Amino acid sequence: MGTLSRIFLALAILAASALAQAKVDLFAQAGAAYDSGQFEKAARLYREAGRKGLQPAIAWFNYGNCQARLGKRGEAAAAWKKSLEWAPRFKRARLNLAILSEEDGQVGMAVAEYRRLWELDSKDASVALRLGELQLSQNDAVGGVEWFEKAIQLDSASTTGYEGLVRAHLMARDTVGAWLALERWMEFAVDSSARIWFARSQLWEQAGDLEQARIQCETGLAHSPANVDGWLRLARIHQLGRADATALAVLRTATDRNPREGRLWKALGQAALRAGDGETAYQGLANAVELGERGTEDLLRILSSWHDSRGETDLADRARELRRSVKK
Repeated sequence: MGTLSRIFLALAILAASALAQAKVDLFAQAGAAYDSGQFEKAARLYREAGRKGLQPAIAWFNYGNCQARLGKRGEAAAAWKKSLEWAPRFKRARLNLAILSEEDGQVGMAVAEYRRLWELDSKDASVALRLGELQLSQNDAVGGVEWFEKAIQLDSASTTGYEGLVRAHLMARDTVGAWLALERWMEFAVDSSARIWFARSQLWEQAGDLEQARIQCETGLAHSPANVDGWLRLARIHQLGRADATALAVLRTATDRNPREGRLWKALGQAALRAGDGETAYQGLANAVELGERGTEDLLRILSSWHDSRGETDLADRARELRRSVKK
């Protein structure tokens, strides 16, 4: 069912004094079933409560949580919508809907739900942050700047807000705005994480100073060696400087430290192709395929053609066979 780590799957709690004993028993049975992992049983009980009109907003919210646990995303969404029909200001149900829509790539629907949440509580910085990210996903840099600024106004120490604001200004090709945002970040937000170093690296890269970009990126990786984007950035900086062999060495180190990251193996394969190292290219792409990384087919086609041009028929056939396995 994809990640549900951000969806609020805790059950809504009822005050026993507000219900008749029959209602208490029904919710108690459903809650016990949910807590023990019997989500289908809990779903039946919550649906029964909802249909009987017993605290329907809470019953349908909890029913949706059960369906989410069972991987039934459509049923979960329908249940949360039904909960909102009974209680339009039920923020937890609306938040779940927003997150589910975002995960399913329904950006317009996610934006609509987050905006309704903002209307309910314009002091929730987390909602402003999500709206900022969604605006960037739609290539709306100006909208991203607006929402990240709102998040920072609510939380002047928001590392995520400042980092998003820098990215939004960079997307808008406003280098001056990005530098000013970075200066504010350094002044107001206590941040020892790697993100500030990667933001600096991106700014130096955009300014054309690849040496400073490299230094900042390496500092970020020293703080966060598991940061995949950081390793990809460092390799790209070396490639921009025409140091393909160094970029390849960077990605070898990255895959040694993060062997389950398909993006790094794919990048290793691509960098090896660029550097003319066919064996490393094959190994990188083979590992990327094994880890389920997408976008390897074209690279394998290029690899097989490269081997053909060198008269290495067996190696070309090996790459073609791996490409066929991806199609299956």
